[in-house]
Amino acid sequence: LPQVQRLQSGTGGEDTYFNRMKVNVSDGKVTQKEVVVDATAVMGAGLNSTLSSIEVALYHMAKFPAIQERVYRELAAHYHKYKGFPVKRMDELHVFRAFVYESLRYGASAVFSLDRQVTRSGYK
Repeated sequence: LPQVQRLQSGTGGEDTYFNRMKVNVSDGKVTQKEVVVDATAVMGAGLNSTLSSIEVALYHMAKFPAIQERVYRELAAHYHKYKGFPVKRMDELHVFRAFVYESLRYGASAVFSLDRQVTRSGYK
């Protein structure tokens, strides 16, 4: 509880990983070097699956040039209209969204399922 109170009073009130680490460093519980190593691991944790997903999307772009052209035209028109890609307007990108979803569906980085058992009554 004292650590949470320190977080709220000393770090802008947000209970985030990095604010907790800042408090832990100032309390001497961890070193600055340990925080850097830990943060690097946290940031890189999803990198491999993200890169794999991008590779699959690029493969599909190359394999289906007509789709690539449709995605390009939609993105170019959206950029021209809004001078960027405002988050509030991203729901207007129907072709791009469909392309991303299909690429993720075909190139899922974890292609397996967990077995499950269903019983008629009670639990196993």
